[in-house]
Amino acid sequence: WQAGGAANKDSGSISNIHHSNHNPQPSSSSSASSQLCSPYPKSSALCELLHQIWETVSEPQNRTATAERRIFPNAIVRTAVDDNDDTVVLATHLGASKLHILQIQASWWGGPVSAAIYLKSQDDITCFLQFLQHFDNEQLLQQISFHVALEITNLPSPHNVLRNLALEYLNADFFVAADVDFIPNNGAHAQLHALLHETKSVIRQEL
Repeated sequence: WQAGGAANKDSGSISNIHHSNHNPQPSSSSSASSQLCSPYPKSSALCELLHQIWETVSEPQNRTATAERRIFPNAIVRTAVDDNDDTVVLATHLGASKLHILQIQASWWGGPVSAAIYLKSQDDITCFLQFLQHFDNEQLLQQISFHVALEITNLPSPHNVLRNLALEYLNADFFVAADVDFIPNNGAHAQLHALLHETKSVIRQEL
């Protein structure tokens, strides 16, 4: 694990990420991003809106071409508030087929998560909705912010795009970037937080 510094930190609480730097309009002409910021009880409305937006996404010209990509940062904002300046956020990315792995990863991590999810079909959107509705640990779910990328394509997931999306909207100074298939040690967030706090204490004493 390696912790890094992130440039994007909002001055407000995690549950209020509505600053223009953290919740811009989607990259397409759609103006629905403001409606996408929904708490988990409104996940059905969120996914219904994603289905509607999907109908406006253009098809690729051929099987090897990429289609119009729609990006929605902070589609769902984590509601668990952590006022500690030493918070370390796990930045990860995934497709709909690996949502069950995200649940394991987030559970073992035990702290805030910034997750970019790639949705390539109507079925992916439905799968995302079912994941939100049937997640059996509400406290854990409240630790996760989701950033949605919609695209009709037969090409592999754009890993760099998704990784950068998760990193750009951390809302924290420190992060760990890991693919969703990487499962950390149990309680890794608390361990890194303690190490970071100890390291900063040593630096202050030396200064």
